[in-house]
Amino acid sequence: MGHQEPGPDGDQSTGMPDALSKTVPIWCAVINRALFPDLLDAHTLHTPPRVVGASEHAQIEERLAGFVRDFEVRLAFTSPLPPIRIHRAGFTMNNGNNRPSTSPSPTSAPTSPSPSAPSG
Repeated sequence: MGHQEPGPDGDQSTGMPDALSKTVPIWCAVINRALFPDLLDAHTLHTPPRVVGASEHAQIEERLAGFVRDFEVRLAFTSPLPPIRIHRAGFTMNNGNNRPSTSPSPTSAPTSPSPSAPSG
């Protein structure tokens, strides 16, 4: 579970992770603002008031316009971004058919084909 901020009265009895109390509401507000700019009722940031205090809520709201600008820039990508996992043995990425493919580490020595026997 993520870091849990104390509730407005200073206790941590809410038991709600940041992902649910802040991250999801932020993403909803950003996506709604970017995709539905004329639907002003959908632009509201909905954080749970027993978990996110008024001051923190206001600070998040102040940053939403910047988040929307950043999100709109990312909407200009022409192809999806594949997840790439880097690990000691190399890296793993989706090869386009929803099956991961593993590539050797870029630091490992490349293997060259063995020379073919002379024909004759």
